[in-house]
Amino acid sequence: PEVRARIGFAVTHAQDAYEHMLKANEQTRKQNGKLMYDIQSNLAYHLAARQEKSDYQLAHCNAKDVYDSRQKYPERKNDYTEVYWWVKIRYASLDQLRHKKEFDHAVNEIKKLLSDIEIDDDWKDSVRKKYETLYPADFL
Repeated sequence: PEVRARIGFAVTHAQDAYEHMLKANEQTRKQNGKLMYDIQSNLAYHLAARQEKSDYQLAHCNAKDVYDSRQKYPERKNDYTEVYWWVKIRYASLDQLRHKKEFDHAVNEIKKLLSDIEIDDDWKDSVRKKYETLYPADFL
């Protein structure tokens, strides 16, 4: 229950930031491009952590936007890529029988990230720990 409350709190604040971003004028959004993508990334991440089916479309759309922008912000490329596959894994895991192929594909993409020798080991260790805890059968 406490974890769900924390996730709910994070979702509420991520949604507030997202709505604020949507109200900003075009010039402000362009000047703060990376921040805008970080807001979308946070929202997608927390919605997927909450794992409510009704959130899927918003989580997926935002994750896809940041995934598509990853080349613009090389310093955030790994985070944006991981968030995209995190959303895929979390929602596919709600019904692995129906979405097994999508789940397995997302797991393989995360494993590729975790085996990339160009990516910082501390970052990979942190991400690996999350997936090993939540999906030990697939990541241990």
